[in-house]
Amino acid sequence: MPWLGLAFENFCRKHSFLIAEKLNFSGYVTDFGQIIQKDKNAMQLDLAFLRSDDVITICEVKYHNTEIDTELIPELERKKSLLRLPKNTRLKLR
Repeated sequence: MPWLGLAFENFCRKHSFLIAEKLNFSGYVTDFGQIIQKDKNAMQLDLAFLRSDDVITICEVKYHNTEIDTELIPELERKKSLLRLPKNTRLKLR
């Protein structure tokens, strides 16, 4: 049921301010959305928050009807290594 994953991603983007609030950085958010790179380092990040404290927080959004373990960590680390960040910007994973 791939449509559930897409519906969940859309739900999370629609309620991204609430997600930032629950993760305790809503007061710093200046922008949010997907990050898509279409070059030799092609990849997509489902939800990213640009923050006023020079941090980009990235979230991998996955719909599962079972408990998620650490299987997603290598994929998120790979995406992190491909991401081109602005100078003096730190990255936080959620």
